[in-house]
Amino acid sequence: MVESFEERGGEIRFNALVDQIIVKDGKAKGVKLLNGDIYLSKGIISNVNPICTAMKMLPQEKVSNDYKKKIFSPQIGPSAFSVYLGLNVS
Repeated sequence: MVESFEERGGEIRFNALVDQIIVKDGKAKGVKLLNGDIYLSKGIISNVNPICTAMKMLPQEKVSNDYKKKIFSPQIGPSAFSVYLGLNVS
């Protein structure tokens, strides 16, 4: 997956702690890391939960009250966990 993403011009930064998501004209335009580095992009992907993304990384004036209500009172949906084991008991 990483290789395919990079072949298409994507760049992945591992262990890069994001301080804030840069928003301009209502769109995410990049990120500022804790070390001060800034990366601008056509798009970003956050791999942390919505509460952390919205409440810690986005400028609060950009997060609507409706969205805040939604992320703090999620609908609980079905989930599953499967384990397939092959055992040699001889």
